[in-house]
Amino acid sequence: MAQSNGKDPITKLRITGIKEPVVWIKDDRDNKPIGWMAGVGIEGLIPDLVKGYKFRYTRELISPNGEIVNTGILSQAPGHLGTSTTVAIGGRGLSSGTYTVRIWADNGEEDKMSLLVPDNETYFAKIKQQEESKSQSIPQSQEVKKGIKNNKLQYIKDVYLKEENSAILLTVERKDETKYSAVLRNPAEIPYINQVVIDDETVNMVRNSLAIWEDRINQFAEQYLKDDRKEIELFNDIVTLARCLSQLPNECSSILRFSGATDLLHNRIMAQIMYKYHTLGFHVKPTTNKHTGQKIHDFDVYGYNATYKCEVKTIQSIGELEHRTLGGYRLTDSSYKSIILAIRDDLEDAKKVGDTDIIIIAPWSYRINALLRRYFEKQLLFFPPPPSPNTTILVLTSERVFEDYYVSLSSDRALSILEDIFSFIQAYGISPLIQVPIREGLTIQASTAARDGSSAGYSLKPPREP
Repeated sequence: MAQSNGKDPITKLRITGIKEPVVWIKDDRDNKPIGWMAGVGIEGLIPDLVKGYKFRYTRELISPNGEIVNTGILSQAPGHLGTSTTVAIGGRGLSSGTYTVRIWADNGEEDKMSLLVPDNETYFAKIKQQEESKSQSIPQSQEVKKGIKNNKLQYIKDVYLKEENSAILLTVERKDETKYSAVLRNPAEIPYINQVVIDDETVNMVRNSLAIWEDRINQFAEQYLKDDRKEIELFNDIVTLARCLSQLPNECSSILRFSGATDLLHNRIMAQIMYKYHTLGFHVKPTTNKHTGQKIHDFDVYGYNATYKCEVKTIQSIGELEHRTLGGYRLTDSSYKSIILAIRDDLEDAKKVGDTDIIIIAPWSYRINALLRRYFEKQLLFFPPPPSPNTTILVLTSERVFEDYYVSLSSDRALSILEDIFSFIQAYGISPLIQVPIREGLTIQASTAARDGSSAGYSLKPPREP
């Protein structure tokens, strides 16, 4: 539910329709149907910063004979204010027929809709017909590539979307033919308990982004590898950027037009903060009048009585860690000097854009993120602080995809605070230290080049529900 600004009516709780069509699932061992899954859109869920949702929302699936076959409480992590959602329905052992989906809240609101589930024979016959029709005009395995010419990159061969039998994978292919993929859609799998649902709007925005970037996406990936950020962070930045932009006004999509790898994380953080404030009812808009030779802030947040100018800075120092003799981890001396210099330069540069109200700082390195996340563990916020002047927001990665942490600092003291923190870390160390190069929630697959008589690969994903 979008927060009311006094003009727009508050959205009532309602089911908006089918977001994910019915998909029958087969058992991996005997290839027999074991159940079905689908997804419905829900609007009007009232967020709450403390407990996730203001009311208790219950989802029910009612069988054709009127029996409640499964039910669940819609939950949301505190601080994650969503305006709408896609709710998974279905499950193992369910048959075909006309089901009723019901959503109700303890404040008295409720809504229902009917869902026709075709029998599995009809469903699989239709899927087979679609695949046969598709194979006559388009190869069954369609890799959306861009016709790379004269690729002189050291590591990267291509970055593309691979679409096969309704599965969609964002793939990085290296020169040695090793492939790493982020699974955006795979209807053949039953969702895992901690798996993130990538909706159609996000997938379409990823497609649009790759089309805009063209061959530059290969250069972005190349730079990520050289900077020791790996494919996993590339996937996170691309998909998070797409996910946030798909929920923002169309004018915000202008930030997809950039030319350098360093801009990808920068603009992902920018879209992420704009999206967070947008869910609170603030109007956001990237600045567009960036003339040559003129420095200007990145975007505006329009409050009820004020406009806040915001500038994003990404700390591009990677940082090397060492173990102290007395215990704990710290940066090496050269990395310590590099990070302090980078922070000083970024904060000083932020002041050059004029009267900026909010400065957003985000480190590239998961090592530096780990140090700061541990130091600030009792001050981490699930949501950026309310927009106000003289505010610096430190963005730190979490263990889960799309869910970063935030720390609020006073801008006039941010530099001295961060310098003191890193001096403390150097003197006393940090322990224990949890580094998160791979985040939970997004399935990652990898495979080596094919060789006659052999194959190798792996998939990283959350555990199955007990």
